[in-house]
Amino acid sequence: LSGTPVLVANLTGSANTAASIEVTSLAWSTDGARLAYRADAEFNNQAHLYVVPTDGSSTTPKELVGPANKDLAVTAGLAWANATTLFFAGDLVTNNVTNLYFVDATAAVPSATGVLTEATLNASTKNVKGSVQRGSDGRIYFRSSHELTSKNSLYSCAADGTGVTKVAGAVVLSSMNVQADITAFRLSHNGASVAFTANAESDGLDQLYAMTLDAAAPSKRSAFTKPVDATTAGLFGGSLNSLEWSPDGSKVAVVGDWALLDNEYALYVLSATGATSSTRLLVPPTNANQNVDAVWFSSDGQRVLVLGDLVVNNDTELYAITDFTAADQTPTTVRVVSAAGGDVDGAFAH
Repeated sequence: LSGTPVLVANLTGSANTAASIEVTSLAWSTDGARLAYRADAEFNNQAHLYVVPTDGSSTTPKELVGPANKDLAVTAGLAWANATTLFFAGDLVTNNVTNLYFVDATAAVPSATGVLTEATLNASTKNVKGSVQRGSDGRIYFRSSHELTSKNSLYSCAADGTGVTKVAGAVVLSSMNVQADITAFRLSHNGASVAFTANAESDGLDQLYAMTLDAAAPSKRSAFTKPVDATTAGLFGGSLNSLEWSPDGSKVAVVGDWALLDNEYALYVLSATGATSSTRLLVPPTNANQNVDAVWFSSDGQRVLVLGDLVVNNDTELYAITDFTAADQTPTTVRVVSAAGGDVDGAFAH
């Protein structure tokens, strides 16, 4: 990166100064002309959705979605279908009932439209979950349990919100011929493949699968076992930044508590193609309060960037790994930013 930074958003809320506003879930439009983000700019513990032009021509954010009351919010998962249409997950009608929505960012009076019928959803077992992503086919991909109670499947819809379809190949069956719950997913950088975790073989034990979006069936990429003290084992919180493709599509980095004590999360790198293989690159100390939190590949694929609490308890720091073959590397050796009593916070986008 080079050049002079351009102020694109003056984050001033109606109720307070900008100093306390936290911005999350940044998303560039497909033409790069707009930047969408979530923020609690009204200071009511409720995330709203905003957009600004990226050329600095206006630094006043345009509110796209402002939920009706403090119990409702734009929850996560921003994905642009094109230069003007933005998809996101939110509980805009009923508290804790999350649907997939889309909104025209160029409309004079923006209005969000739900993709799924609200009556098919409920707060406990039928919901859209977290991440929303755009595939190379222009369709929007999301995880939902609206058809199978408490069992999440991978779905896609067209850029206008129509044609909701389950991704046929991304179905993993257990030995009892029961569909497994998809606990997290991530599209590759080129948008043509998907990696996902599912607990097909043992209740509560996630394995990693990968496939092209048009494949008839996924390829199992892991062979993890459950920790002896664990009731569940899998990705850290099932969050998006626990699962990341390398830019060339050859590897998938995951954060999970496989082969450790329950809820102690380490960093693994797995092969996305060819023979099944995995290497545990970073492991936390024997302390339930310390974990690898999130992972990203650098744009050239030569480094894995990691946020984690691995050296000093309660200090989240930044690590960079260039050796993808050496197991259980020493955190102090690969640490690049020390928090010194504080925390490194942020996210690195594809």
